[in-house]
Amino acid sequence: MVIALVLQVTLAFQDALPIADPIVRAAVQEAADIWAPYGLALKRAPACDRAAVDGLVLAVETVDRVPPGRAGVVLGEVAFRDGTPEPRVSLFLNALLDLIGDTRALSLAALQSPRVLRDLIVGRAVGRVLAHEIGHYILATRTHGTVGLMRSSQRSDELVAPSRAGFRLSAMEAAQILAR
Repeated sequence: MVIALVLQVTLAFQDALPIADPIVRAAVQEAADIWAPYGLALKRAPACDRAAVDGLVLAVETVDRVPPGRAGVVLGEVAFRDGTPEPRVSLFLNALLDLIGDTRALSLAALQSPRVLRDLIVGRAVGRVLAHEIGHYILATRTHGTVGLMRSSQRSDELVAPSRAGFRLSAMEAAQILAR
């Protein structure tokens, strides 16, 4: 399914990210590739002049620890105020790195491989978590689907795998995008 471009979204990352720039670039590209079939064009705000960015801007921050009282593995969140999503995505980077650290793609052989491969794999996982959280914002919902991008639980092997097959919107979610 290909939908005409309907929305430009700029991701404004916090100034001092605890992850390398190649990982951030890979993450933004992964999230952009996931959302492109649904008419969203994602790009990273230039670090030098974020105020000059037009259109929808989502702030992206990394948080060391998941807030207390959250059940299960939490990799990111979008806060809601009065039922409306705030234009900020929080990524729980340590939780994500812990989750994917034991996957086959990040096994000892991968960890001994060139840094560019590790950065690509970690960037892919960060991008998929970011794409999921963008979905909460764009769809304006806290709820999760049972399959695809918006399911509540993502397996570590799927987060790092080359295939994006498990990171599509359901037909109902895609229709909601079209209705906007």
